[in-house]
Amino acid sequence: MSFSGVLLAVAVVGGVGLFIGLFLGIAAIKFKVEVDEKEEAVLAALPGNNCGGCGFPGCSGFSPSPRARGGHRHIGHQKDHQ
Repeated sequence: MSFSGVLLAVAVVGGVGLFIGLFLGIAAIKFKVEVDEKEEAVLAALPGNNCGGCGFPGCSGFSPSPRARGGHRHIGHQKDHQ
């Protein structure tokens, strides 16, 4: 294998990597999802352990729920409070 073949392979792999990086960057901007600041604040205040103990799959599953439940703030087994 000659030195020019190695340079060609490096150029092709670098070009493909640059193309994919630009494509993913543009896709991330185009398909950006807006996050509610209140949900982020609730998520930051939650402990992040004992996942599933409250009846939700995790803290990220619980954080939008107080507003969806009409402001019900009790963290406990959901089957007891429905």
